[in-house]
Amino acid sequence: MRLVKLLLTIALIAAVVVTARLMRTSGRKRSPDQAQAFAAALFELHGQWTTNGNGVIFSRDRWPASLKALRVNGLEVSRFWARASRREDGPWGIWWSRGYQVQRQHTNDNTWTLYRVYSFGGPGMKGFRWRSVLTAVTNAP
Repeated sequence: MRLVKLLLTIALIAAVVVTARLMRTSGRKRSPDQAQAFAAALFELHGQWTTNGNGVIFSRDRWPASLKALRVNGLEVSRFWARASRREDGPWGIWWSRGYQVQRQHTNDNTWTLYRVYSFGGPGMKGFRWRSVLTAVTNAP
């Protein structure tokens, strides 16, 4: 019985820590300049990925300088989107990240949407991700 109470207490504390951290990071206002810098860097990344393939993603030495300057430590790219984020690890294997994503609907579409992306997870789970629309970007990479 004591073990169950201890585990429930640990789970409750972990939930409070994650909730507080998410509320703190979600409430931060990002400057339009930072969002614009991320959008430009993600366009550059997507263009390099289209030309050079996954080698750009797997080797941090080949990451665009603009992304390195924004201090990201995670990249994902697909035909229709590119995402960059900064992941942080917390107690008991809990992690959270925040970043930006540009996405388009079709390969011949010049309208991209910029999203602010948040995610969190724990040991043995992929995690949860949500995003909010910031703006539509009409420049093609």
